[in-house]
Amino acid sequence: RNHMPPVRYRFVFTAVFGPGAPSLQLQELQLLDADGMRLPTVAVSNPGGVSPPGETPENVIDGIIDPPPSQWRDANFGANRESILEIQLSEPAQVARYVLWTSNDNSARDPISWHLDFFSDEAGGWFRLDTRMEVVPPDTRLSAYFGVGSRAGFDVVGDAYFAGERVPVPPPPPPSSPPATIFRTDKYRMVILSTRSEIPMAVQLQEVRFYGDGGQLDIAAASNPGGCQPRTAAGLIQTADNLIDADIDAKESKWLDMHMAMPDGCPEMCSKCHGTSELSFILRSGATLRSYDMVTANDNPHRDPASWRLYHFTGTAWTIIDERSNVAAPLQRFSPYPRMYIGGVDHIVASSPPTPPPLPAAPALSPPPPFESPASAPLP
Repeated sequence: RNHMPPVRYRFVFTAVFGPGAPSLQLQELQLLDADGMRLPTVAVSNPGGVSPPGETPENVIDGIIDPPPSQWRDANFGANRESILEIQLSEPAQVARYVLWTSNDNSARDPISWHLDFFSDEAGGWFRLDTRMEVVPPDTRLSAYFGVGSRAGFDVVGDAYFAGERVPVPPPPPPSSPPATIFRTDKYRMVILSTRSEIPMAVQLQEVRFYGDGGQLDIAAASNPGGCQPRTAAGLIQTADNLIDADIDAKESKWLDMHMAMPDGCPEMCSKCHGTSELSFILRSGATLRSYDMVTANDNPHRDPASWRLYHFTGTAWTIIDERSNVAAPLQRFSPYPRMYIGGVDHIVASSPPTPPPLPAAPALSPPPPFESPASAPLP
C-alpha cells in the first residue's frame, strides 16, 4: 500500500574535522527533491544544543550562503558528543538529495560524520535514511560539500520511505579474492588507484610499514617508478625513500607524487600523468607479508590514498595479494590507517627459499627496475 511521505527529518552529526573541537557549525543545509528543487521548511530546532546569539538553528535554512555570515553553531557538540538538527517541511515530501555548506571560519567545526533520519507517523518512530562517515569537508569557507560526482551534495542511498521496515543500504562489494597461495619474497609493489579527492592532483603518505609472522619487516628500499616529486636547488624532495625512514612526525619526511593527477590536470613540471601512482618495495630479506599499515602525511587530506592494489613477485610474475576500495583514512594528520591483513591465504615458506630470478616483463605489470638498496634506519 501507499505510505504518506515524511514531513519531519533530522540530522545527527557525530564528528567534526578538528579532533576535540567543542562546537559544530554550518552555514546552510538544503533538502532537495528528485528534480533538484529545494523543499520548503517551516521549522528547525537543535535539541540539546546551545547556540550563541546570532548563530541559531534558523540560520541554517535561511537561504543565505554568501557573506555576511548567517551560520548555525552548536556549542554543546563537545559536551553531548553529537549535534541534532530537526527539520520540519511545509508539506510531506521525499528527500532525494541534500547539500551542506561550510561556515565562514574555523574549519575544525566542520561536520564530517552524520546520519539522516526520517520520522514515520505510521510506525511512530525514526528510521535511518542515509549515513556518511569521515567525509572530507571543502578547504574553502562558505562552500558546498561534494559527495560522488561533480554535483554538490549527497544522494540519499536506498529506499527507506515506508513504515515499519527499511531496505538496508547495500554493502560495498568485497575486495577481490587473494590467491590461494602466497610465497615468501622480498619484492612487493602497491598501485594506488584513487585518493579522497574526486579529481586527484597528487597523492602523499608519511610512512608505509609491513608486518610478517615475527613482527615488523625491514624494508630496505622504496621507489616510485614514474613518479613526479618537487625539486629544489638541492635536488628532489618528498621522494619514496621517506616512506621507510621511520619518521612519522616531520613534515619534511613525506612522500608525494604529482603524477597521480589526471592527464588534463598534469602540473607543468611533470609529464604523462595517468591518475595512478606506483610504489615498489624491496625487503632486506625474503618474508611472507601478513599485514601492513600506512601513516597520513602532514597536510591536505584530499591526497590520502583511498583505493589501491598490493602485489608480490613470485619469481616469475606479479600477483595481486590484497585490494582495498574507498578506505577512509584518518583525518588527523600523522596518523596510521587501521592495520590491513592479508587474509585467506596459506603460508608456504621453503626452508631455504630460492633467490628470485631476474625480473622478467609480466603481461599486465612490468616489474620494478632494479636499484641499489639505500641504507635505512631500522624501524621501531
